[in-house]
Amino acid sequence: MAKLDLSEFRQNWRPLTACFLGVGSALSLNNFVASNFAPYLIKEFAWTRAQWAMTGTVVLLIFVCVPIAGRLADLYGVRRVASVGVVSFPLSYVAIALMNGDIRIFYAICILQVVLRNGGIRISAATPQTAEKVATAA
Repeated sequence: MAKLDLSEFRQNWRPLTACFLGVGSALSLNNFVASNFAPYLIKEFAWTRAQWAMTGTVVLLIFVCVPIAGRLADLYGVRRVASVGVVSFPLSYVAIALMNGDIRIFYAICILQVVLRNGGIRISAATPQTAEKVATAA
């Protein structure tokens, strides 16, 4: 049986732990908040349930955003790309708080959340060492 090489984990356990905490709490926080506020937003702005359900399809943009964010992380560094997501996370909630109730504005905010926040923060989970191994394996 081959011996398991844990040197990368020993060297990078702190960033990995931070990524686990960030992805495990911050990204899922949006789903929790949205599901709790859905009935109130629907009632306050007179949206239909079908209009609200359309926001769930926005998540499909992740399939496009994550590879682009990965390439941007290769070009500009993980910290710069992830910082876009970290800054846009609270700003998206401010935008929701300040919106006037137009469902199209809410859709736009949801799209920006996926593009700016999810793409940036999710890609930050990869360490440069892992990215280098993937690049040399290809």
